[in-house]
Amino acid sequence: MVRHTAMDTAAYLHKSRTWLSALAALVVAGGVQAGDAPDATKLSAGDLVSAIRGEQFNHRGVLRTDTAAVAFAEGFIAALAEVASENERWCGGSRVLPHEITAQTFDFLNALGDDARHQPAALAVFAALEQIFPCSID
Repeated sequence: MVRHTAMDTAAYLHKSRTWLSALAALVVAGGVQAGDAPDATKLSAGDLVSAIRGEQFNHRGVLRTDTAAVAFAEGFIAALAEVASENERWCGGSRVLPHEITAQTFDFLNALGDDARHQPAALAVFAALEQIFPCSID
């Protein structure tokens, strides 16, 4: 039986957080510049709403449906929430469960108008996190 120490756990968590942050950076770097024209390589807020619903959507040539779409959306939101937490753009990370983040982000995105649904999904998720789970200023 292998025994793990607190140092082992801390090192594992640091590596995990580093990989998750790197993954999130890759997701965001996949083309999220404000003002860019929408194209097939960028995930729009509307596409993310469809994914959360489990509806079919095509992103970067990969067709996703049902549970694959939902899993993609949950991972996308979780990665962006991690980046936003690191940059103190929102303050719910330690007190909000992942499924609650997805549900409340969905509600925010679902309420967007048609024009706003064409914006990059990452920008919309950051806006949702900042509005729903703001950092209190004391």
